[in-house]
Amino acid sequence: MVVHDSGWAIARHGWSVERALREARRERYDLVLMTYAGVRQHRGLLTAPGVRWQYVVLDEAHSIRNAAAEVTEVVKTLRCPHRLALTGSPVQNNLRELWSLVDFVFPGRLGDAPTFETTFAAPIAAGGWASASPAAQAMAFERAVVLRDSIRPYLLRRHKRDVATQLPAKTERVVFCPFTPLQMRCYLAYTESDEVALAAAGRRMAFKAMSVLRSICNHPWLVAGGRMTHRALASDKPAKSGAHDRWGVSGDDNGNDSASLSEGSGRAWGPRSGPLDPALQRLVTQEPGLFADAPRWWDSGKLRVLVSKMAEWKRGGHRCLVFCQGVRMLGVLEELCDAHGWTFKRMDGSTPVRRRQAMVDQFNGDPDCFAFLMTTRTGGIGLNLTGANRVAIVDPDWNPSTDAQARERSWRLGQKREVQVCRLLSKGTIEERIYQRQVFKTVMQRRVLANPDQKSRFLAGDLMDMFSIDARRVPLVPEDLPRRRTPLDAGRDDSDPDSDAGADDGGAGESGAGSSRQRHGTGAAAAGAAASPHPGSGSGSETPDDAGSTAAAEQPALAKHDSFVTELLGAAARGAAAAPATVRLPKSEKKRVVVLGTGWAGYALTKALNPRTFEVVVVSPRSQMIFTPLLASTATGTLEFRSIAEPLRYTCPHVKFQRGKAQSLDPDNKRIRVRAERPGAPDSAAAAADQGVDLPEPPESLELDIDYDALVIAVGARNTTFGVSGVAEHALFLKELSDARAIRRTIIRNFEMASFAGTSEEDRERLLSFVIVGGGPTGVEFAAELHDLIRQDLSWQYPELVAQVTIRLIERGDVLGAFDQGLRDYCRTRFARQGIQIVRAQVTEVRSGELELESGRTLKFGMLVWSTGIAPRRLVSERIGPEFRKDGWGHIVVDSYLRAEKHSDHIVKLATPDEDHQSAPDPDSAAAAALRSKETLSGVFAIGDCAAVEGRRLAATAQVAEQQGFWLAGAMNKNPEWAIGAGKDWLPGDGFEFQHKGSLAYVGSFTSVSDFTKVDAKAMEAVKGTTIRGWASFAVWRSAYLTKLGTWRNRLLVPTDWMRTFIWGRDTSLF
Repeated sequence: MVVHDSGWAIARHGWSVERALREARRERYDLVLMTYAGVRQHRGLLTAPGVRWQYVVLDEAHSIRNAAAEVTEVVKTLRCPHRLALTGSPVQNNLRELWSLVDFVFPGRLGDAPTFETTFAAPIAAGGWASASPAAQAMAFERAVVLRDSIRPYLLRRHKRDVATQLPAKTERVVFCPFTPLQMRCYLAYTESDEVALAAAGRRMAFKAMSVLRSICNHPWLVAGGRMTHRALASDKPAKSGAHDRWGVSGDDNGNDSASLSEGSGRAWGPRSGPLDPALQRLVTQEPGLFADAPRWWDSGKLRVLVSKMAEWKRGGHRCLVFCQGVRMLGVLEELCDAHGWTFKRMDGSTPVRRRQAMVDQFNGDPDCFAFLMTTRTGGIGLNLTGANRVAIVDPDWNPSTDAQARERSWRLGQKREVQVCRLLSKGTIEERIYQRQVFKTVMQRRVLANPDQKSRFLAGDLMDMFSIDARRVPLVPEDLPRRRTPLDAGRDDSDPDSDAGADDGGAGESGAGSSRQRHGTGAAAAGAAASPHPGSGSGSETPDDAGSTAAAEQPALAKHDSFVTELLGAAARGAAAAPATVRLPKSEKKRVVVLGTGWAGYALTKALNPRTFEVVVVSPRSQMIFTPLLASTATGTLEFRSIAEPLRYTCPHVKFQRGKAQSLDPDNKRIRVRAERPGAPDSAAAAADQGVDLPEPPESLELDIDYDALVIAVGARNTTFGVSGVAEHALFLKELSDARAIRRTIIRNFEMASFAGTSEEDRERLLSFVIVGGGPTGVEFAAELHDLIRQDLSWQYPELVAQVTIRLIERGDVLGAFDQGLRDYCRTRFARQGIQIVRAQVTEVRSGELELESGRTLKFGMLVWSTGIAPRRLVSERIGPEFRKDGWGHIVVDSYLRAEKHSDHIVKLATPDEDHQSAPDPDSAAAAALRSKETLSGVFAIGDCAAVEGRRLAATAQVAEQQGFWLAGAMNKNPEWAIGAGKDWLPGDGFEFQHKGSLAYVGSFTSVSDFTKVDAKAMEAVKGTTIRGWASFAVWRSAYLTKLGTWRNRLLVPTDWMRTFIWGRDTSLF
């Protein structure tokens, strides 16, 4: 039995369908050809007991993409051993459609629908956004690979270019069209209307508002037009009562072509159906002259561009296909062709199916017929229109496959000339957003069917302004642009000469607004770069969590679409073009100290400042301090995340905390500007992608000016990739709680995917390969904690997988390079016993699922953790003014009293922990005297990883940062006037001196290493001391960290977690 979707069939012998099926059941015929409607109508005969089919072939199989549709349920209940599904669009909107097709061919191959949604569809979609975190992207890649490999044995995919090499070239172009002033007025009026506000409140249909905006993009008369027939325009006589109403067809103008329209000779302009929106009605009433007595096609910027292109095609001897979404717009195109004397044919949903092929044959055989006007859904399927070699798509469809089908009508077997496809989009409007969604859906399809590493260029922020208009980006067609008169102007009292929008308009629409081209490919993917209008809003960070500046990753499940568009309408109703409003934080009589950051340095300073003397204001997107030495334990479940977090409002209730990011500093006026962090946002984009949350961008109006007497910059540092390609895209970091949460979920997800029955051995081996880059304490401790998790907990939960697990630690030098040599040897010995491989090499490139070493060796991985190297945050490297002096690595240069130095013409070369034989200048030398005489910024300090003490070599460690915070707080408490830059004659002693307390590192299996070697405070060189290793060191390690925890709350939570893990094991739940 072959099921197809041609729409009609002829029964042989005059039999009824019932009789034909009965004859087929008696095996008197070898083939039964039916439509999907027929299958649905006669399901009882097709699925009756005892009826078995040898083959069931579905043509246009995407007709069963909706798993809940009746026809889908019927075809899946047909009893047959062999099933084939033929389609050019296996994924049109989401991956659930692919599941429906695969479930027909191989029932149960991908599990049930809910399992498929959580295992594949949701992670792949979440990782496809341009703002997705590396963790979400890595997970999306893994799931896409497994899904592709699961269906590959049952999928035969052929491109047209593979089987029809004789086809001519095809060029696709996206043309951004300008708005006319009339279109702009209507668009703005409607986005501010009550209908949009009601839709945002859930009391109106959101898609109705979308339809209105899309109609305005085509022509404002589609939503605000009156009635005047074409003949009346020519003769000043009223239209005949029977004249055909082209513009007044019932129904909307966006994809609903079910209205009745024939090929009659009536020429009429009609009113829109239904009442006019009040906002547009007020526009018409208040400005009666805004609309002419009759519609003018040049009132649409898009039609001006279209006329320019069609005139160019006509002069070149080409013929064209013109597609649009609705029948009312089809009437506009008819009048446009009439006005320019172009011959055409028209087809829409009302055209009888039996007549369509005859119309196609007539068009292909008549070289004098210039254009074929069709609705996209009617003319986009099953037609061979090789008589045309130019295609224009007037407005985009939500479904990219619909437009793709239309584009292919002329580029088919039998075409002899080069084909050009022109897609028209109104720049900066809802049409551009729809096109972006097409790009996203197309990339999602390709990730599963072709290349899992493809990424979308779609951002969450782009969607939030779908129902607004960016007036700065929308080019306007001048109202007084010269026009050449056409037959449409006959009898009209209009002094402006008309034109066909010639080459000037076309050039403005294409070259001026931007276009994109592609050969032999899909336009959606090819033009994605040109159509992605808003660059990522990476807003920089002055906080310990720079990753939080990226937009939260979005979960594009269609089940959330209704609430999603409601939010968009609400944003439009509130007004998207409002200017940012800045307020000022009220100041008390106390001296105000503003602290940027809640890391080790900022938190220590905040706790130690005297609240009776200072008004302390803390600015950071992170509202808690993280005890980072135990962060690796949270990544593997040994500790829970909250156990190492100390909420600032809990520990320091006297502090005024502002959750936001510093945007600019004005040291001359002692003022900073802060932008609010988005409400409810996680600490980083990794957390947002990991949780699948959908958060709006913060309103631009939430900005705050904060005056200060003293400013302390303690923003820490961010991870750096050392310029290695692919690290930011494919690696996870371990610096924040959100990073630890992403790592924990990735570990468990990898084991779950490896245990999935459909996973190949090659993919299983890669999923269970864990690579850590960086042999410092963080990398070593995470490798050890990962080993404990696998051997102590996952080994009995996944016994069949544990033997395939590999853990590799990559370090160019020696592991724990700052520790005593004996401790380094002990660490290597412990790792060798535990099966942790230490690779002495340098990474040169990271790709999806694999990395390359300098030797050329390639290592595959299921998870890559990058724990080496830091760099200044964007606030320090880009946003602070030229007044600040920086070293060669971009850190703020401070003197020995931690005061920020003013910029000079030369860059100070500072010692770093990587340099050997570097010593500080003699305190009595001329160089030291010059350092003391450096001019500093009044009341501005920098501490922690973002600062570099001139003449010192201080490592970027928690010890250094915390001691600097406590020291600076003590100096400020002693002399508040010095803190604000007034007491210049007083200095707090000899300045800051670092006291090394020792170094600890966990190396797995309840063992650690402790290095209490004394270090010279200035040269940072080892002098003497004690080292401990093994179980004794492990006891010291835990005791030291337990006492360093800041609150009794954490001191109780951490040992409770240790005890829980020891007795019941780690929590390996995936949520």
